[in-house]
Amino acid sequence: MLILLVEDDAILAAQTIDFLNAEGIEVDYAATLSCAKDIAAQTATFDKYDAIVLDMALPDGNALSLLQQSLAGFDAPVLFCTAATDLDDKLAAFAAGALDYMTKPFALPELAVRIKLLAGKVNKHN
Repeated sequence: MLILLVEDDAILAAQTIDFLNAEGIEVDYAATLSCAKDIAAQTATFDKYDAIVLDMALPDGNALSLLQQSLAGFDAPVLFCTAATDLDDKLAAFAAGALDYMTKPFALPELAVRIKLLAGKVNKHN
């Protein structure tokens, strides 16, 4: 399983990547929206990912724009993992196409389970 993690907190990203790798989940990592878009340009698609985990607020913008523009039409399920706890943020994420939403702080085992469940649900339909 391969996911894309877009998270600007380098320490949290490193801990998350280490944990997910131990769970058998490979991770491509981007710290910014522009880095995530560069990854997509290099691979020509986001379709290779089993899931995409996005932080809402990033140094170069809001990840909702990535979801609405760059991820529109791709099959990879999107999970927001963010400090944004307002109901309006959650509703905006779901309206943009996210399938799940977790707030920080979170437990790494729960994140791993949610990723596996999302990826499994999408892959069952393919």
